[in-house]
Amino acid sequence: MYKINGHKKIVYVKLGLPINKGIQVRAMNIQFDSLQNKKLTLEEKVEIRNFFLNGPIKTVKAGFIKAESNKKAKEKTLEWITMIGSKTIYRDDIGEIVFDRAGVKTSFEHRIYQNKLDALPAIPDVIEKRKVIDISSDFAGKPIKNTLIAGPIQIGDKPEILVVRLRMVKGHNNKFYVHDIFVNELLRNKGNTIKAGSTGNPVGESSKSIAYIKNILHNIMNVK
Repeated sequence: MYKINGHKKIVYVKLGLPINKGIQVRAMNIQFDSLQNKKLTLEEKVEIRNFFLNGPIKTVKAGFIKAESNKKAKEKTLEWITMIGSKTIYRDDIGEIVFDRAGVKTSFEHRIYQNKLDALPAIPDVIEKRKVIDISSDFAGKPIKNTLIAGPIQIGDKPEILVVRLRMVKGHNNKFYVHDIFVNELLRNKGNTIKAGSTGNPVGESSKSIAYIKNILHNIMNVK
């Protein structure tokens, strides 16, 4: 059952059954309109900081997929998502999110590095249970909403912050789009700086660049 709370209406759609395409689009448009731009309040920053420092929500194996080469690594990520299958995740605050092969493929076309590969099994957990740290509209004015969700994970014996970006085009599903790993030295008792999981170019030039995400995390971890 698919449920979206609009301003005045509730739309229910039975998934997996033949239904009117117009009803589906209408439901997705209501979900899109409900995604209001979000910036964290001081109280939310304090809450999320404490949450980050309270230990990982999931521990994953280091070297889960070996980055022998970018091509081989990408092939293995697609084999993994094909094996486990797509997932539809429901959250009370932002509605349904689709985690599927297309999203995994897109994420590794943006950037690829070892601890990003390792974090792959933790993505559904972070999407389902962790904190929304930002919602913003497309900078170019396109009908697109970007949502950032972040949660603490552990890769091997190293604590990290996994940030997942969701992307919703109006009239379409809200979908997993990109993920990246960020290292906060406070989690490792070595200071309080935020570092991207790997050197490389930012993810595009939109508001969801690596620098933009680092700034949000820095503000959270340095809140007074």
